[in-house]
This record gives sequence, C-alpha cells and structure tokens, in this order.
Amino acid sequence: MNLQYVLLLLGLGVIAIAALTAYFKVRASRRQPPRAAMSGRVIADESDVAIPDIPAAPPIPSRHFSQRAIQVDDAPPVLDEPVDVSAFTKEIEDLEASANRPLDLAVFDEPSTVAAGRRSAAPPATIDEEIDFILHLPIAAPVVRDLALGIYKQNEYLLERSHHIYGRQTEAGEWRNIEHDPESAEYRALALTVQMADANGPIGESELNTFSQLGLKIADALACPVRFSMTFEDAMARGRELDEFCRAHDVIASINIVSTNETGFSGRAIDQAAHRVGMEFGPMNIYHLKNTDPTGYRNLFSLANLYQPGEFDLKRIVDFTTDGLTLFMSVPHAANPEQVFDKMTEAARTLCRLLGGELRDQQQRPLTDRGLQAIRVQIATLSGEMREQGIAPGSSVALRLF
Repeated sequence: MNLQYVLLLLGLGVIAIAALTAYFKVRASRRQPPRAAMSGRVIADESDVAIPDIPAAPPIPSRHFSQRAIQVDDAPPVLDEPVDVSAFTKEIEDLEASANRPLDLAVFDEPSTVAAGRRSAAPPATIDEEIDFILHLPIAAPVVRDLALGIYKQNEYLLERSHHIYGRQTEAGEWRNIEHDPESAEYRALALTVQMADANGPIGESELNTFSQLGLKIADALACPVRFSMTFEDAMARGRELDEFCRAHDVIASINIVSTNETGFSGRAIDQAAHRVGMEFGPMNIYHLKNTDPTGYRNLFSLANLYQPGEFDLKRIVDFTTDGLTLFMSVPHAANPEQVFDKMTEAARTLCRLLGGELRDQQQRPLTDRGLQAIRVQIATLSGEMREQGIAPGSSVALRLF
C-alpha cells in the first residue's frame, strides 16, 4: 500500500473521529440545561390576550438561548407528548455541515477546526463589520499564503466560535478567505475575524484574549503591527446586542395535522403525500421542502411526526402509524417568511386532504383561517423588525447568527 493510500485512510479515520465527537457533543447537549431559560413566547391566533411563557422541553434548540414558537393560548394537555420542533433545527444543520465538509488531505495532522458556534459548512464570503470582531494585520511587504495560514491552522483549535482569516492582494482590493486561494497567492494585508455572537451567546473577554493571542503570533512571524476594529468593551457590548436581537427573533412557526379517524396516518400514506407536495426525506429522518432560490436557508420548511421521537423510519414505514404530523419553518432563515408560511399552509391543507386530517394549533385545537392569518401577520411583524434592524430574514448575516 503506497503512502497516498495510507494518508487517505488515516485522514478518513480522523474525520470519522471528529464526526463522532461532534455527534456525541450534540447528543450530550440535549441533556444539558440551556444557558438561559428555555422558554417560548407564544403567539395567539384568535386572541389578543397576553400569554405567559411556556417552558420548552430539553431537546437541542436552534440556539442555546431561548427559541420561541408561534403558538396559541393555553388549553388542556393532550395524552400524547408532542414533539418540540426546535429540537430538529440545529441538529439538521450540524449533520448537513458535517456531510458537506470537504476532504482536505493537507490538514489531516491538524487539530479539528469544527467550531461550536458554526452553523454551516461554507464560511462567509467576506468580512462583515456588523457581526465580526476584526484584527487587522497591515503588511509592509507581500506575504505568501501558507506562511500566515500555517500559524493560523496550528492555533485556531483554541477558538470555539466561528472565525476566519482573510487577505487582500492590493490595498484597495476585496477581502478573500485565504483558505480558498492557491498556495502561490500573496497578500498586502491580512485580517482575522471572530463572530461576536452565535449559538453560544455573546463573545466574552477570555475569548477575545484568546483570539488576540492568535493574531499576535501571526503578527510576530510577519513582523507587522496589529490593529483592532474596536475595543474589547465595544465588542462585548455589540455581542450582547446581537444576542438580544437573536433571542427576540429566533422563532419557529408550525402547523399541526391531526388524524380524523381511529387508524391514524399510515407510514406509506405519509411518504406518498409528502412527495406529492414536493418534500423529500432527509436529515434527522424527516421530510423537507428544498429551497430553490439562492437566498435563504437550504430548506423552506420540514415535516415531522407530531409525537416523540418526531422522526420516521423508512425501513419500517409499512408498519408505522401516527395520529399527527407537524410542519414547521424557521422565520429568520426564510428570505421571504410570509411567502414560505403561505407555501407551508398550502402544503398542510393538501396533506389534510390526502391523508384525512384537520389542522390544529399547538394546543391541539382546530386551526381556523383566522388563526392562520394571525400567525402570518405576526411573522410579517417579526420580518419587518429584522429588516428595520439591518438583518433581513434569510440574509447571509441572518444565516450566520441563527
């Protein structure tokens, strides 16, 4: 066996270990209490009465802070335990990110660079001063890519949240992620970035210190000065602002479909009906409607079993039955949340017709046209608030934050 195959096998082993480690971290987080109270501000469908927060179940949230669900007011509990759809959102993204991560033989001997706060496989195309804390490295003479990238790769494992290294080849040129450039590329300036808020909350002083030490190591090697985009105090304050923004707008909208007959929905009928409305079976063993537009998240909305554990087993689909299904979407992930909700409503009505069911709200009461319209209005309100604050739903910034 030649050296190339040996390196390939070693690399695959490293990737497998990294994937298993990330998987068990995700599974372990389901048993950990969230950093903040896992509560969901509910949204009434036919009433303007203020509704108290309802504690959420302990599954994996989309963010480690609270994620809200658009619901209706209190009603008597049902016998079966409904699934918390927020459990799917982060795990879907983590699994897809792992599946899409490219094979890089050059970094098999480096520590894993999977960061806890990363939400997608592809890094941002450029620096965003609104959410990135930036360490600038002005260079007197051109520097080759691998000189800076080597130091970065050796030390980036110390950073737990999303971080990147950029360079530009002219003083007025655009910033480029140097990890994607050829080895022969040369730069007149470098910049390191770390995201000031992500799924782990706002950035802290110790994280900023660790990030700065990485930048100083590169600066020492290149004999260049260091310039920060803002003070540590300002960076932490901005991180808290972003964190509060995400707390207020990390919202899931869902529509339940409950069987109107005693036999429930059969697995085969569910599979056929899901494909009839354009959905595909995918990550987390649930169905997804893919997004065909270039903006927004890769899935518009998803379909899960309404009751625990929330998934479907295609190997046993013939014997599977359930009394309910749930369609759900992430409001900040959708480029046009109201339109996505309209599509989800249409799909829900079609599934009802095909399967023999009725629409229900989060408290298992009939979901009327008035209730659907009320949910849509509140989705539009959330969307408008995000746009007013400069972070449009479905934008690259929104996808990084949520």
